Amino acid sequence: RGNRRDGYTIPSATLYPFQWNWDSAFVAAGLAAADPDAAATELRTLLDAQWTNGMVPQIAFWSDATGYFPGPEEWDAGTDSVRTSGITQPPMVVPAARRVYEALNGEGTDGAAAFLDAVVPALDDYLAWWLRERSDDERVVYVRHPWETGMDDSPAWVSVLESFEPRDVAGVDDLVYGREDRKSESLADQRPTDWDYDRYVALVRQGRAFDWDEARLREVCPFVVEDPLTNAIFARACEDLAAMYAVLGD
Repeated sequence: RGNRRDGYTIPSATLYPFQWNWDSAFVAAGLAAADPDAAATELRTLLDAQWTNGMVPQIAFWSDATGYFPGPEEWDAGTDSVRTSGITQPPMVVPAARRVYEALNGEGTDGAAAFLDAVVPALDDYLAWWLRERSDDERVVYVRHPWETGMDDSPAWVSVLESFEPRDVAGVDDLVYGREDRKSESLADQRPTDWDYDRYVALVRQGRAFDWDEARLREVCPFVVEDPLTNAIFARACEDLAAMYAVLGD
């Protein structure tokens, strides 16, 4: 409750004070049994940050982000309603939506049908975005930043990150930035190294330089990974979307 904001839940008041994509999905899945109306609001707020092309961003900056890095100025992305990051996360929002619908339906009110009517078109657009913008064959999807996997500095990405120099990707001689995630020295040994972070920031700045155009980024981005976890969640999401469509008679 302490982490609740106006329609969404923050992962951490000090380190992650905004709305994160799959964090909110997990929060909604957990809230479904205890407070399904709050769970439904959580997902509808997240989908309010959806881009017109269908992408649901990794971060929605619903509140002031002064001093946070990488903040909205660094990303230079979003919609008329909210500034966001320029990347996404595994589509846990779809399985979470099915769980929330089932919880609402179990209450026997009109809220379940209204929830489906509100979210299913947006979820359909999101999964279609994955196939259209993040797949070479419309079967396996890929990510293009470690943060998109939700596993961030996993050792699984080291070999890919070793394959490029950050300054070459970012197109600058010097990567200058301040790390908000290490503002406390006591946290320094629990956070990604500067070696990792240089590469994270370089990929962000490359995306911004290409105006988050997926077709152009597919040709130049050095981090294009067909992540097994993301694909497993994507496959599950497709099944759950089909189940929700079946409820709607389609």
